[in-house]
Amino acid sequence: MRDAMSIIEIDPGGFVVEAELGETVLAAMRRHGIAPRSGCRRGGCSLCKADVVSGTVTHEVGAAATALTAEEVADGVCLPCRAHALTDCKIRLRGPARRIFTATPPRTATPA
Repeated sequence: MRDAMSIIEIDPGGFVVEAELGETVLAAMRRHGIAPRSGCRRGGCSLCKADVVSGTVTHEVGAAATALTAEEVADGVCLPCRAHALTDCKIRLRGPARRIFTATPPRTATPA
């Protein structure tokens, strides 16, 4: 496990958040005022499903096999409600989670 904050870029939107040690990707997003559509927030519904574009995440607490299969994990899919960033990473939200609500003006990524 990483012993410092991880930087997570979220697509769509190019939002950038810092995840604290032990914090899930979804919790970090919400703490930064970014709220993608999600449901149960405990790995059971798969509404927050996302692709890991770069970097590494882990699911320290398991998710329901119906929400995230072993094959999906092997293909780089994660559930942000259960995923913890092990490195700086970029995730691409899928389906309903692509509808993002912001409570505060989020910080955006700096163009490369």
